[in-house]
Amino acid sequence: MPRTVRFFVGVAIAALATLLVLEFAQSISGRRVPRLVERILSLEFVPASLRNAECRSGATTDVIATCVFEISQSDFPVLLRGRAFNKEVVSGTNHDFAAYAIGQAFSASARYLVQPAEFKHGGYVSLVANAERTRVQVEIYQE
Repeated sequence: MPRTVRFFVGVAIAALATLLVLEFAQSISGRRVPRLVERILSLEFVPASLRNAECRSGATTDVIATCVFEISQSDFPVLLRGRAFNKEVVSGTNHDFAAYAIGQAFSASARYLVQPAEFKHGGYVSLVANAERTRVQVEIYQE
């Protein structure tokens, strides 16, 4: 195959990859954010009190997405039902526990972490919350 053809094939592949990443970024905005949170936490539905949600993902060979949102304190336990999280007491801000620092930082007091067995090549699901359990950050990383 001539060099110029290989060059243009490479450019076309890079352009397609960029379009796919942009499409994914759009798909996690707005109304689709609750669906992403459901997938990350392995829930059938997120509580209706979920609000002010924002997510970000990156263009890597791995799956990584971070979401932040607010929720009613009484609905917080629902977020933990889908996975067998281990709880740890933490300090700092939610940004200290995220690949992407999105939204306004909040004081973190607890981190719930699990390394799902279905992530055959490694990874984790993390949930960070404030002391009141009203501000939450969730993140998925899968190799």
